[in-house]
Parts: sequence; structure tokens; C-alpha cells
Amino acid sequence: MVVNVGWTAWVIAEEIWIAIPAVLAAVISFGLVLFLLWRNGADVRIAVIAGMAVGVAAVVLQLVAGWTVLGTVLAFANGLYLGPSVWAAWRSYAPVGVAPLTWVLTAGEGILWGYYGVLVEAIPIMVYGSTAFLLGALILLRLWITRHRIASELAPPDPSGGT
Repeated sequence: MVVNVGWTAWVIAEEIWIAIPAVLAAVISFGLVLFLLWRNGADVRIAVIAGMAVGVAAVVLQLVAGWTVLGTVLAFANGLYLGPSVWAAWRSYAPVGVAPLTWVLTAGEGILWGYYGVLVEAIPIMVYGSTAFLLGALILLRLWITRHRIASELAPPDPSGGT
């Protein structure tokens, strides 16, 4: 959520008004998830403290290095969201729980944001688009490489019990 608050500040500072609905939707949805977790008894203190620390670090980074550097760091933070999924898919013998369309959309989102970043000459948006495309493409590549294993894992058992 804090990364998306950072993106909100960045798009306002850079006057990229068209991106505001997307980042605000992300902030609201992550905030709602955090609230629902807390309401249902989850201990969210560590997440809140970590988020506050990231927020302070982002403010310091912006003050020291400027908006472009902050935006680029936020773009690379996309790997924090998607990286664990990529890691898990590549470590799995047959990644059967992966929804291919999710990753087609992620790669497509990366292409669109990357292209938009080129159009508005915004390095952070180009970096975000590149990382989203790369991570989405890595998952899709893994699914393609292991497609036969996935099919075997998902095949119904032989009712005769034979081979």
C-alpha cells in the first residue's frame, strides 16, 4: 500500500493525471485488505510498522535524490509484489496453481505502461513497464516449459488403475 501511496505522490508531482485513478484504486484496495485483516483478528502491527518505515525512507529518498529516483525505486519495487510468484513458479516441478491469464495481463500491462512511459518520457514508468513485462513473461515462459508436467499433474486418475 505504501508503494502505491508513493506512486500517488509521484504522479501528482509529475502531473501525470491519467494515472491517478489506477494508483488510487490500488491504495484503496490494499487499505481495504489491511482493514479487513485487522477486523478479522489478524495482527497487522508489523505490516503497519514496516509500511511506515518504507514511507519514511521514500520521503527521505525523494528529498535527497528527487522525484525521478523515487519513481524509479518505486518501479523496481514491483518486483517485491511479483518476484515471489516468479521464484515459486521456477522452483516448482509443475506449477499447477498458476493462472496464465493473470500473467498475460501482467505482461500486457507492462507493455502498455512501458509504451506510455516512452510517450511521456518518464523513466520510472518505463522501468515499471519493463519489470512488469519481464516478470509476467518469466512466469509464462515457465508455464510453457512445464506444460507437459502440468498436464500430467492435472490429468484425472486412470479409473482402471493401470498404466
